[in-house]
Amino acid sequence: MKSLSSVVAIIMVLVITIALVGILYTWITTTVGSTAKTGTQVTSKLKEDLTTCMRIDSVSGNRIYLRNCGSGKIYNQSLTVFLDGEQIPHSLPSDIDPGKTGAVKVYGLWKYSLGSHTLKVTLGQLSVQRSVELAPNPSAVAVYTFETLTRDNVTYDSVGDNDGVLYTGGEPALSKVVPGKFGNALEFDGVDDVVKAPKNILAGRKTSFTLAAWIKRKTPVPGTNDISEYDGIVTESGFNNLVWRIESIDRLMLYIKFKDGTVTGELESDLAKITDDNWHMVVTTFDSSTGTVTHYIDGEARVSWTNSNWANKEINDYPYHFFIGWPNQFNGTIDNVMIFDRALDPDEVIVFSD
Repeated sequence: MKSLSSVVAIIMVLVITIALVGILYTWITTTVGSTAKTGTQVTSKLKEDLTTCMRIDSVSGNRIYLRNCGSGKIYNQSLTVFLDGEQIPHSLPSDIDPGKTGAVKVYGLWKYSLGSHTLKVTLGQLSVQRSVELAPNPSAVAVYTFETLTRDNVTYDSVGDNDGVLYTGGEPALSKVVPGKFGNALEFDGVDDVVKAPKNILAGRKTSFTLAAWIKRKTPVPGTNDISEYDGIVTESGFNNLVWRIESIDRLMLYIKFKDGTVTGELESDLAKITDDNWHMVVTTFDSSTGTVTHYIDGEARVSWTNSNWANKEINDYPYHFFIGWPNQFNGTIDNVMIFDRALDPDEVIVFSD
């Protein structure tokens, strides 16, 4: 009986040993297989990363033309763009396949001074860079950045010769340079502050145009409980030629008088409103070929009007002055006023938006 028990015990030990060996074999097989699979995936990803290659073919406007010279795709989320070491917003509408070139759009370039800058694009550990020149849009006919005022309170037109002077109550004003959306800006008191330049810019021309500016309104007007009903942004000889302002408390408005006496009327809409005291980029375009006016706020087209009676006509040329912050004095801060002699397209308007 004792011998039988010993035999049973030996058999049980053998069974247990065989079972453990089987379990160990299964675990080793699974682990090795999993490791091999994971290793293959890691190797594949590493190979893709190692064979990634890119170069900057060219830069034009707000687009970087990036060539994929590697074997893996280039994705928007894997790219970072820097200008002079500062990261700037960008977008890549679609992935760049191997051997292809894609256009990377960058935004907010107007916060940088004109001239030479260093552009860098990074993709993981890989980076490419080149020197670029920031130049005014060739269709810009006047640009006021308000970075400084001279001792005579002159603010320079950085692309033309229509420099303006800041006045308060008809007299050259004390400097009102304040922190702006980008760099410095000019503050207007809503009472009698205005920048006056000697020449009209668009008057007498049969041209499309774009008006653009960063504005920050004060609400309410100091000493009252009311918001300004009118805040003048830009005008050429008032309602004799052209007016661009905030109308009816919060609506962006454009008025044009043409040389033949035709007028657009005051083009405003609930669709293009500014109801707070934050910074906003306001842009209005006029396409003379179709007679189309479009209001943009913060890069978004809000409302348009088209009238063939406005097409291909000269803007009236009543001889007076170009003003910023009038008619009806602006109450708040204005930065980067820009005027172009064509209607910018929506992609170009986005360049000015933050």
